[in-house]
Amino acid sequence: MRTSKIAALLFVLFLIIPRASYSANADSTFRAWGYLNYTLLFSPDWVFTIMPGYSYEFSRNDADSAAPHGAQSSVLNELYFGPAYVVQAGEFTLKLPFWYSFQGYPTAYRDMYHFSHNLDFLPVIQFTHNGLELITRLFLENKFHTTRVPEGSNKQGYSLQFRPLVRVNYWLTSSVALTLADEAYLGLVQDSNNKSGPEPGFARKGFSENRFMAGMEYKFSPFTSIAPQYMLRTLYDPASSHKLLGIDHCAFIQFNYIVRL
Repeated sequence: MRTSKIAALLFVLFLIIPRASYSANADSTFRAWGYLNYTLLFSPDWVFTIMPGYSYEFSRNDADSAAPHGAQSSVLNELYFGPAYVVQAGEFTLKLPFWYSFQGYPTAYRDMYHFSHNLDFLPVIQFTHNGLELITRLFLENKFHTTRVPEGSNKQGYSLQFRPLVRVNYWLTSSVALTLADEAYLGLVQDSNNKSGPEPGFARKGFSENRFMAGMEYKFSPFTSIAPQYMLRTLYDPASSHKLLGIDHCAFIQFNYIVRL
């Protein structure tokens, strides 16, 4: 049974691992990226999550030598918070979070500090069986304000980005799991009154990003865990050519803390 589960995990890895065509014309970076997932458990049906995030860039290689910022910089800070309704039925769990999110880029652009405001709906379906977890998250990011617009454009607007994620967790013991995940970024609605620019600008239509993650999760207790992972982030031009624009190698870590009220 254990052998078949590991084989299934490796098969999923083969399916979801990105097949980026690495190009000498693509920028590459090395970053550290982390989140603190702080969850307040009001009841078995209702939770409230507060999740700040931060990313630091240690080095970069710019193919076009026109970097928007220097290496060794804080490139991103984020804040997500909001409630979620949870339904459990046997081995299935359905979570319906509705969050507000803030995305800020402290030194990502030399001219000013850019940020955006978003409303996010991210239903999660989780299936658990004998230590094997299959998690599907359908993330709908509704952006309604951003400072990253061309001069003269309106900072108020609307874009919708769809970020489907598939994650597989295989628990070797009650405390240690192997994890694999893949998340794609697909622009569904592009703002009609603003030219879309780099993040955190309004999303452009089409496929723009993929994130592949592999690592582990360790539970200190039923309410506390840590998940160190490697993340390969590939950025693409959403135009039909889907040119590879950048590659980020990230040491990614998430701390999870649950408080039962």
